[in-house]
Amino acid sequence: MTIEEKKKYLQRYQAAVRQLAFCEAELHRVETLETRITQVLSNMPTGSPDGSKPELATERKDNAQQMYKAAVATHHRTMVEISNLLNNQLDGKELMVMQLRYLTGLKWEDVADRVGITMRWMWKLHTDALQRIVIENKIE
Repeated sequence: MTIEEKKKYLQRYQAAVRQLAFCEAELHRVETLETRITQVLSNMPTGSPDGSKPELATERKDNAQQMYKAAVATHHRTMVEISNLLNNQLDGKELMVMQLRYLTGLKWEDVADRVGITMRWMWKLHTDALQRIVIENKIE
């Protein structure tokens, strides 16, 4: 596996974090729409003729909940997988650099500050760690 493929593999966790945040926001939006009460200002009947509006709202909420549950499962599985990979193959400052970048999602400058090293040394540790790790699974 090339260095770029390894980076892509490790970046899957941050993609899972973004997907989880999106699904959480969507679930919140659907729940808010479902509970919104609109004042009726006329005597005209409202809703759909066949009364399917509540069923549609329930279906949307069910779909959003399923998406959220799937995102939570993917997030957890990816976090455990990448965390185990890094913990089993790296140690010391290399491990810290990789965890802070790929699991915590910090910017490169913040990683170097947090570890207490220069940017140049941080890049060397990162490159060495990418060369050392062996990823047996291919990206899904």
